[in-house]
Amino acid sequence: MNTNLNYFIAKWNHLKQHKFFKKSPVTAILRMAIWGMYCALKIPATIKLPQSGISFYLPPKLKSAG
Repeated sequence: MNTNLNYFIAKWNHLKQHKFFKKSPVTAILRMAIWGMYCALKIPATIKLPQSGISFYLPPKLKSAG
C-alpha cells in the first residue's frame, strides 16, 4: 500500500511541474479521470492530430504505457 502511495506522490509532483498542467489544472485532472475510467472499463481510444493528419491508438493502460 505504501508503494502505491509513493508512486502516486511521485507522479503528482511530476505533473505539477508540467507547463500544460499549470496552465489548466482542472482540464488536466478531468482528462486523467476520464482516461482512468476508460482504462478501468478496458476501452481503448484513438486520438487524431489534425495539424499533421496522424492518428494514435491508445491501449487502456495506466502503468507501463509509453
